[in-house]
Amino acid sequence: MATLGFWAIKEKKVKSGYKDLGFSMVLKSLPRRLRANKNLRNYIYMLNFSGFGLTLLPFYVVLAKENYGLTGKQVGTYLLLHIIGMILSN
Repeated sequence: MATLGFWAIKEKKVKSGYKDLGFSMVLKSLPRRLRANKNLRNYIYMLNFSGFGLTLLPFYVVLAKENYGLTGKQVGTYLLLHIIGMILSN
């Protein structure tokens, strides 16, 4: 229902000054862009490292459960709090 308002908006046609590059040109420009833009480079590093952490999380939980004798309730509570934290941070 809420999106109907966005669909009803009529926008004026504007001539774009954007030059459409091909996919291969974008790929070729990536090394230059990463060298020139430190923020972009750090952002990509952060995304990759956070992805690794999320991928390894189930293995860490099993390792902690076996080594520290955690119960299923403790593991479930940890995972619930972790998911709530992920939702709140986004």
